[in-house]
Amino acid sequence: MRLEADAFIAEGRETLVSQRPPAQRFYERHQNLLAALAELTGSSFTSSGALSAERERLSSRIHYSLWLLSAALAVAAGGALLTVSTVNRMFRRLRWQAGELARLSSRTISDQEDTARRLSREMHDHFGQTLSAIEANLVAMQHARAYHPGRIEDCLGLVKDAVENVREVSQLLRPSILDDFGLEMSLRWLADGFADRTGKTVKYSCAFTGRLDGAVETQLFRITQEALTNVARHADATEVQIELAADAGRLTLSICDNGKGMDLERVRQGSGLVGMRARARAAGAGLAVSSRPGEGVSIRVQVPMRDGEYAAQDPHPVGR
Repeated sequence: MRLEADAFIAEGRETLVSQRPPAQRFYERHQNLLAALAELTGSSFTSSGALSAERERLSSRIHYSLWLLSAALAVAAGGALLTVSTVNRMFRRLRWQAGELARLSSRTISDQEDTARRLSREMHDHFGQTLSAIEANLVAMQHARAYHPGRIEDCLGLVKDAVENVREVSQLLRPSILDDFGLEMSLRWLADGFADRTGKTVKYSCAFTGRLDGAVETQLFRITQEALTNVARHADATEVQIELAADAGRLTLSICDNGKGMDLERVRQGSGLVGMRARARAAGAGLAVSSRPGEGVSIRVQVPMRDGEYAAQDPHPVGR
């Protein structure tokens, strides 16, 4: 009986360690143990007290083994539930990221089409009309076979206007100030231009004068540009604050307005926010948006700064 009990306990321990359901051998050990108990009960013992004590010890071992087995099964079930919950969360996040990528792709295509449409309109309407007017003046002087100061003056004015328009289109595609003077001056130029166009008060402060990697500067500039576009279109704000600061190994860009705010649960999938989040990820930064209806919108971008990655700004950059 003792041998069968030890064999049953050993089989139970092996089952617990393997964390698998009890095998057929486990039940065979159990049957052998019951048979040994029956045989022991039918045998003649002079000491009934010893037999009772042995039965109690054996019963205690069996109960303890079964309790351990139940506990192991409960732990395994809990681990399985936790695994399923974690996998579900991962799949939900993957679906959200896939949807965001699709919206970003659509926004990118739309922006490209808008840019192409604007360039086409500028080329056709402005440049075409300007060149036509210059041609008309030159043809008129050719037919008259005489120098006409007024027409020459008109041609010069048209050429000057065309040059200004070329600069505007060039700034639309890629602001040269970003390459020549860096992020600090580019954001100041962007803030001043926004204030002039919209009449809104723009407070700009900067405590960082270094130069960043060109790709990082571009992404931060475009994030600010997108944020100001959203303010002009949707915020109904009268004041915007732009702040650039470096502290504790991080470069922080903040854009805040005092507009009507928004419900982030309803507009978190907006294409503007999707584009800003994508640009922040491209710069290796984190982007946080906080807002409530009636309390404005606050956008904060933090870029980690590593030693030696950012150089002090050149006081005499090319083109300055």
